[in-house]
Amino acid sequence: MERGLEELVGWTRSRAAWLRLVSGAARDAADALRAAFPSGPLDEHRDAVAALGALIRLSAHPGTSRAQLAELASAYERRGDALTAFTLTLWVAHADALSGRTGAARRYVAHACEIGAAAGFPRSNSWWSPELVGTARESAPLELADCAPPLHAPPGR
Repeated sequence: MERGLEELVGWTRSRAAWLRLVSGAARDAADALRAAFPSGPLDEHRDAVAALGALIRLSAHPGTSRAQLAELASAYERRGDALTAFTLTLWVAHADALSGRTGAARRYVAHACEIGAAAGFPRSNSWWSPELVGTARESAPLELADCAPPLHAPPGR
């Protein structure tokens, strides 16, 4: 298979696993992700697959998933991929909120808002998960309260 097509197939399979996860079928999502990359992901997919794996395991293993998401968020931020760093930082905040770590959740929401403001995307697309929108709105510090309201989750999720 041509490398470009192989890369596209990997992204498509990752997206299929994500759709299973957001439909509430974490086990099916994990199975789909394993089936999508039986011999491991291409370099182009490695971090995205790691992030998706951490999200799949988030409810069962919040501490491990949080650590992995924080590491990935930092890596994306160092690379200058602000949108992915912003999103993963919000997932870290969500993991903290799930674990009752309200102060840490607030700090990570604040950091996500700083990333977004520096990159110049004050408004989001419509694909944010309801978990991220809820965590951002509930945990945004007062001085950054205008960061969270523009985030929108798709209807019906």
